[in-house]
Amino acid sequence: MIEEKETGISIMDMLKLIWKRKIIVIIASIIFMVVGTLAIKFGYNPSKEIYTTTFEYSFPGIDDSKFLNVSSFDYREIISEINLNNTKNSNSEFANINVEKMLDVNDISIERVYNEKQELLSNTFKINVKQKYFKSTKTAKKFLTAIIEETNHKSNNIVKNYKYDYYLNLANSSVNYESQIANINYQINIIKNGYTSLINKYGDLFLEEDGDGMLVSDYQKAFNEYIFLNDTALLSFELTQNGYVKDYSVTKAELILKKQSLLKKIEDNNAAIENLHAEIDTLNSMQSGTTYQSFDTIYNKILDLIVSNTNSNTEIIEIDKKLASEFVASLEKEEFALKISKMLTKLEEFTKIYTDVTKNVYLSQSKVTFAKSSVIIGEGGYSTTLVIPITLVAGVILSSVVVLIFELANYKKEENNNLETEKKTE
Repeated sequence: MIEEKETGISIMDMLKLIWKRKIIVIIASIIFMVVGTLAIKFGYNPSKEIYTTTFEYSFPGIDDSKFLNVSSFDYREIISEINLNNTKNSNSEFANINVEKMLDVNDISIERVYNEKQELLSNTFKINVKQKYFKSTKTAKKFLTAIIEETNHKSNNIVKNYKYDYYLNLANSSVNYESQIANINYQINIIKNGYTSLINKYGDLFLEEDGDGMLVSDYQKAFNEYIFLNDTALLSFELTQNGYVKDYSVTKAELILKKQSLLKKIEDNNAAIENLHAEIDTLNSMQSGTTYQSFDTIYNKILDLIVSNTNSNTEIIEIDKKLASEFVASLEKEEFALKISKMLTKLEEFTKIYTDVTKNVYLSQSKVTFAKSSVIIGEGGYSTTLVIPITLVAGVILSSVVVLIFELANYKKEENNNLETEKKTE
């Protein structure tokens, strides 16, 4: 048996005293638990619980802060009002989420992420949002995931709808062969440089299609072989030699006007040359005051006018070829037009193939990777399930101590009274 202490009361006696006042202990403990829980949740640490998710977001052009060089990208737009409302409207579970208030009071934020060495992690972001907007962790998880997927959906749509046939369309609508061939060359360069860029940036990827597949370099090789065997320089040379006109109804009047303008320019230049020769004669007749610099200036002007006339005559020769080609055998012109048509048809096929290859490569690179398997975690605040038992235990201990103090005081008082009574009796 445990020996008595200085008070003369054993531990068992103390427990009996507390048990005697158990109702008071229970009531006091409950009151302490309620007050303590409310004080901690709403006083010491009020509504600080947040949900957060860290993710890596990649898409073509992100390193240059652009979606495929089409539109600019600012990571803060991931939580823009438009994006949040689109996310809210994408699922009926989000109907009661007040995104306007969330933005107005800055209860949602996004930030770049740094590693332990305080180095910025490439394309890694973190979204934080207050817990109070969600009825459950499950809803919060869905909403945060949907916000990110909404942005990813935007970049994927840009990839899917992006066209690479701008110069091809210009070539098809060109009214003359010169601009048509020029635009064909531009389109060829778009595809040729595009394949090179894809391989350099993302590697020589293997793209599957209908159970089969090819490397990006295989598509590039097929295109380069065709262009090598169908050099547009040969078309340009034939056009220069024969001066073919694509549509006389459109260009004939323009050619005639241009020729007349060039002839008038030559006439004016010749008149200016005669005047300059007259100035030279005048300077030669002067006995003094004439310098070599004066003669050089005039001769340079004459030389410039002669060069201008030479260039104009060259242009007139080309115009005459084009005007004369109206009467060239139609078979030759038809053969040339057919070559252009075949190249445009083939180039259209290669453009479609290049568009599909680019789309597949870009979509494979456009993705969201969450840093944690749980996707979402809670930060800040104290859990109610943790606060209640802690405050309850603290209340039991505190109320028991208080009850014990009062009981011990009463016990001591009674003991003193008994001692006095015994003394009087003696």
